[in-house]
Amino acid sequence: PHTLNVEKAAIRYAKLEGVSEADLLTLRTAVLFHDTGFIHQYHRNEDHGIIMAKSALPKFGYSPEQIEVICGIINATKFDVEPKTLLEEIMCDADHDYLGRPDYRSIVGKLRTEYEQFGTEFEDVDWINFQLNFLSNEHHYYTETAQNIRLQGKKARISELKARLENLVETEE
Repeated sequence: PHTLNVEKAAIRYAKLEGVSEADLLTLRTAVLFHDTGFIHQYHRNEDHGIIMAKSALPKFGYSPEQIEVICGIINATKFDVEPKTLLEEIMCDADHDYLGRPDYRSIVGKLRTEYEQFGTEFEDVDWINFQLNFLSNEHHYYTETAQNIRLQGKKARISELKARLENLVETEE
């Protein structure tokens, strides 16, 4: 469901940001490839997704220029890469759309399970601190659209997490 949720958010952001139909197709293609690298490895999977896109897309009539843009959009989802274009910004915002949504808790519960399945386990306090650090220090929305429709929700998630952390610490004392 993650990729389909990202696609839905990307379409919404693209339309609100005034992206052309041609660029929307490019963006949607990148969205559908952005996590395909998980087939090969969990961490740092984007390069595998790029390889898969470069291999598959010419067979569907994508030009080398379109493929280059798509690969740049996928690359922008790497943890340590800043998006440079509007399409890359939309991709990053769509990939993290859930951070400002009411279903955040459900989604990060699945994410925690996913981390555990790949060998990273967290105590409850550590998990909350991990989320708080990401939300407060590492993540930000790039487009005006995402800032307008998701930033307040993200701030609410931060407040909720701080309250949960406070309750957990008090309970342990």
